[in-house]
Amino acid sequence: LVGSEMCIRDSDYTLSWLNDHGLSPDTLRRGGYTVRTTLDPAAQEAAVRATRRNADPQATGVAEATTFIHPGETTHDVVAMASSREYGLDTDRHQTVLPVTHSLQGHGAGSVFKVFVAAAALEDGMGLDTMVDVPRRVEVTGLGSGGAEGCPPATYCVENASTNYPARMPLREALAQSPNTPFITMLQKIGVPRAVDLAVKLGLRSYAEPGSDPAGGSIADRVTAENSGSFVLGPTPVNPLELSNVAATLSDDGRWCEPTPVISVTDRDGRDVPVGKNDCEQVLDPGVARALADGLGGDTAHGTGAAAARAAGWTAPMSAKTGTTQTSYSAAFLGFTPGWAGAVYAYNDGGSPSPLCTSPLRQCAKGGLFGGNEPAATWFGASPPVIDR
Repeated sequence: LVGSEMCIRDSDYTLSWLNDHGLSPDTLRRGGYTVRTTLDPAAQEAAVRATRRNADPQATGVAEATTFIHPGETTHDVVAMASSREYGLDTDRHQTVLPVTHSLQGHGAGSVFKVFVAAAALEDGMGLDTMVDVPRRVEVTGLGSGGAEGCPPATYCVENASTNYPARMPLREALAQSPNTPFITMLQKIGVPRAVDLAVKLGLRSYAEPGSDPAGGSIADRVTAENSGSFVLGPTPVNPLELSNVAATLSDDGRWCEPTPVISVTDRDGRDVPVGKNDCEQVLDPGVARALADGLGGDTAHGTGAAAARAAGWTAPMSAKTGTTQTSYSAAFLGFTPGWAGAVYAYNDGGSPSPLCTSPLRQCAKGGLFGGNEPAATWFGASPPVIDR
């Protein structure tokens, strides 16, 4: 494999991708093939450095995965895949050989999933300046049960994490400040099946795969069957690479392309070897995608990601969304600019999950981690060395 200084984990991902596209590892070993990858040495080095600076590779029970994609004219090229965990078999050093950068992990990306509901609302004609109600608490029926304390039977109850929100705000401000209640109200109107369908179309493709849910079916089928309102708050495991591809799809004006780690394959005689690739799909109207990207521009300007942006000296326009699960079991940061898209995901990776805390990223008794902490700091730490080239 040539074209990048890949670590073994990236090589494993490339070989797995090729196997899924018609070239088995045995065939490659016997055939004298040359594989040129999309992985960028500078991007990879920056991602690894930023990830391990913000997440100790030997921290107990918590890890961070960072992935970046270049949305090009015809492909979504995978340019970096990093994990805080070192690759290896030494469990005393918390090493792992698991495909943590490109398989379902953790307890969910939290409020990042509000992006899917906002996309559907924009499709239905809601504007970024449309005012939405922001009550402190909502109690809804038909979207599952439980949630906030004191919830009546057969009712789903949601509260905002802060009491400082105004009673009403524009949709664009709701995306930046991320109160919970207006997005639950939007989900009631949009419907859970549509939100799940958009999540799959925009990039979370494994949600539709049989066996993705521990019960044996797919995550998409289960959430749809349960009509689970909690979906908008992101409590389901995510594939870090797929999460990055959601960002890439939005950056690419609503066009989904399969994440691709391979530029070309040639045989021992230098002849091109065809590798089957899935066609790109226009899954969101380009105007809606641009509007959503605009709406996500406030997150790092004055929203939940602003502190991390200031700390990194980031002043360029971008689109972003932070996310944290209700119990702080995991947190994420999704961000993109034209031609650059990625996500950082911090999650429990041990046998005894617990809330996560920040500074340093660690397991703790009472969670305090947010997507605007280590996940955002990692994104900003990894991106400038590549974007500024």
